[in-house]
Amino acid sequence: MISRPAPATISAAILAYEVLLVRLFAIVQWHHFAFMAISVALLGFGISGTLLGLAREWMLRRAHAVFTASAMLFGFAAPAAFLVAQTLPFNALEVVWAPWQLMYLGVIYLLLAVPLTAGATCIGIAFLICGIAVRRVYLWNLLGSGVGALGIVAALFALPPVACLALTGLLGVAAAALEAVVRAPKLRFRALAAVVSFAVAVLVVGHRPWMQLQISEYKDLSQALAVGDARLVIERSGPLALLSVVESPEVPFRYAPVSACSRRRCRRSSASSPMASSPARSMSGKAGRTASPTSTCRPTRWPIT
Repeated sequence: MISRPAPATISAAILAYEVLLVRLFAIVQWHHFAFMAISVALLGFGISGTLLGLAREWMLRRAHAVFTASAMLFGFAAPAAFLVAQTLPFNALEVVWAPWQLMYLGVIYLLLAVPLTAGATCIGIAFLICGIAVRRVYLWNLLGSGVGALGIVAALFALPPVACLALTGLLGVAAAALEAVVRAPKLRFRALAAVVSFAVAVLVVGHRPWMQLQISEYKDLSQALAVGDARLVIERSGPLALLSVVESPEVPFRYAPVSACSRRRCRRSSASSPMASSPARSMSGKAGRTASPTSTCRPTRWPIT
């Protein structure tokens, strides 16, 4: 029988990863792609069930080794799969007229299914060899899943999304280490070394550009940063939104949503103004210089969610 903490830990990692994918898809692409987290999870669990059905006897003879290897694979593949997937030139806006975008979407599904297949294999193996103790395994599975789903939401209040992605991978490595320690106490130092090495590796490469989220170039934030001399002033992240404040010394950004009543008042006041009929018309000064009617506006910061 698989040790109880190991299935609970890998269950927490899987649910945390699924919830985090919803947030990551909303940031990198659009919130419409949140459904992909569910469909990718179903794909991963389906592949795992197929493998367990086809190679049931082989896996049962090596149950503990398969569990440890699958948990370790989840730990490394969870952050790596998403970081690789976001580098693909997938543009959701071109799907209608560019069929090859569906190929990129399929590759993204396959990449993200790798860690979920590995995690589901751990759960499947734990249930297959538990015998009559299925209730205990199910209990630890549900406890771990609940803690993982709630824990990742709490973690998003304190950590950026990329750090939370590394955290889910660390949970997978920890599950492999727990199983290895229980089955072979002599390996406890190696298991601890594996967890520490993973954490140190994340800290070392965490600041690299390829470890950062690559937001679609068609989103508002990417468009604002493409303006000359624009820079990111402040960025705050949470489980509900990513708030970025962009500043440009050259172009006055404006973000002033108004109500319908305000727009009607603006139109009435503009209709009575001699300048309203030609907003691009220049104004002449005493020295013969020209200036745009909007040149006196000075809002330069644009909060983008």
